Amino acid sequence: MFMASEISTDLRTFLQETTDQGPFVTIYLPMEDEQIPEKSKIQIKNLAKHAEGVMATAWPESKWETFAPAIDPFINDSLAWADIHGHGFGLITNGKRTYVQALGNVVNEQAMVTETPQILPLLLDNQRHFDFDLLALNIDRVEFYHNDGTTLTPVALPANPGRMEATIGAELRGGEKNSVSKGPDELSDQRRYYTDLDKFITDTYSKPHQRMLILIGLAQNLRMFHEISKNLYLSNRYQIEASPVNLTKPELDDLVDQMRQEWRKDQFEHALNRIDRATSQKRYRSDLGQVVDAVVNGAVEHLYIQSGARYNGRIKDMQLEGSSEQAQHNNLLNDLADIVLAFGGKVTLMNADYFSVPVSAILRY
Repeated sequence: MFMASEISTDLRTFLQETTDQGPFVTIYLPMEDEQIPEKSKIQIKNLAKHAEGVMATAWPESKWETFAPAIDPFINDSLAWADIHGHGFGLITNGKRTYVQALGNVVNEQAMVTETPQILPLLLDNQRHFDFDLLALNIDRVEFYHNDGTTLTPVALPANPGRMEATIGAELRGGEKNSVSKGPDELSDQRRYYTDLDKFITDTYSKPHQRMLILIGLAQNLRMFHEISKNLYLSNRYQIEASPVNLTKPELDDLVDQMRQEWRKDQFEHALNRIDRATSQKRYRSDLGQVVDAVVNGAVEHLYIQSGARYNGRIKDMQLEGSSEQAQHNNLLNDLADIVLAFGGKVTLMNADYFSVPVSAILRY
């Protein structure tokens, strides 16, 4: 399922409780794997300095001293970064309330002072988040992983359900058994083992966490597991046909990343199909003025924004305004996303390869 605008409960609460309480300072910075706090501190210090300059120009009535306490710990205290892990970092504050989030994907460096919180990078990070379990199938043993965004982590299984070594014979080992022909007894034992394994994975992981289960293995093993599986979370769309025997972790990561790319491509194509249907129903708008009018009137069911697009402007008194200093420092597309979410609509960011306009909308009626 495409997690278009299912933002976290904490972020939704922050947005609801800070409505019309701007301006907001928003900072995003990219991070390396296991980045040292000293580097993060330097990055956010420079970004905060830029934001302070923008505030002096665009929001002269606001005082930086009101906002600094929310940011200063990340500049001065290495411990503030202790629980921040990922490929990016986001901070939004209005001087009274602050929202902080580690990002699973790389984010562009940004520092802004705007009337509304700049949430597009957060929406994009959430949209890219592919959360699933991966089961690597051999004949007599398995390996299990959890994929969180772009990170694949091994999960230790407490036991090998069915004890395949005992039922087929310890003299055969994974790589050999994957390449030799098997008799009827061995196939029957393998089916029993996969039946036990399917029940164990379903009851222990799939049902409690409600995560998609994806398989990697040789074609005959994938086919057999699908035949016996009763796991409703087992994907019929995504699988990796390759022997997991002797795969290095980097090789496995490459194969999984190819599948992640396939998943993202599918999401964009599904979005285009929704747009096509809405166009035939005369519910699709791509003219900016018409989109703005529909957004401020709560008439948008689904907003589409080109990833990385920017339009200098803001909504003032239900109208588009672009001449003020504040408007020149503001991305209108972000404000449209804020309003659509407030009205209970959905927001999807689209790759420019699939989407040529900066913004469009499917109307509710």
